[in-house]
Amino acid sequence: NGMSKKLRKNVNRAMNLLNDYQQDKYDKVQRKEDLIDKYESRLGEYLIQLTKREMNSAQTRQTSLYLHTINDFERIGDHAHMSNEMHDNHTNFSQEAWDELNVVMEAVREDINITCNAFMKDDKEMAQRVAPLGAVITGLCDVLKMRHAERLSQGKCGLEEGTVFSDILNSFCRIATHCASAMVALMKSGETGS
Repeated sequence: NGMSKKLRKNVNRAMNLLNDYQQDKYDKVQRKEDLIDKYESRLGEYLIQLTKREMNSAQTRQTSLYLHTINDFERIGDHAHMSNEMHDNHTNFSQEAWDELNVVMEAVREDINITCNAFMKDDKEMAQRVAPLGAVITGLCDVLKMRHAERLSQGKCGLEEGTVFSDILNSFCRIATHCASAMVALMKSGETGS
């Protein structure tokens, strides 16, 4: 649960940096990402040790869920670097591109919130909302990449900005994929005979 809370807060911090980059805040994101990596490592080691002990089927399912989920959570956290590329390249987006990114960011925030809350509450009904929202995020990112291509062809933006824009959208899609993966594991964790 602690890893989940820190992950949610850190990805939100990273997305905030897209609109308002500050080096000290980016450094904090990096420190928290390192902490999330340590969570994954230590929890993973502990869970592997548990698998060597005799467990009933419910305990085995729970351990499997946690192993799967900490991996997805760590990989979501890896996308907290999205603002650094933009800052390092001094990338500026058009207002239209910002408006589009902000819409997707809100959907990603919601996806992460639902994922973390469903995990912490072991709420399988809430977990069922994640994959459809992830599909919306992926579809929206695809549309925005096409819109970017149109702006590029019209000379409204440059190739460098487009690369960064696409990288950010790809990060959003991957976050949605890992959220969905974690929730599939959560929903399966209650099944018997799995």
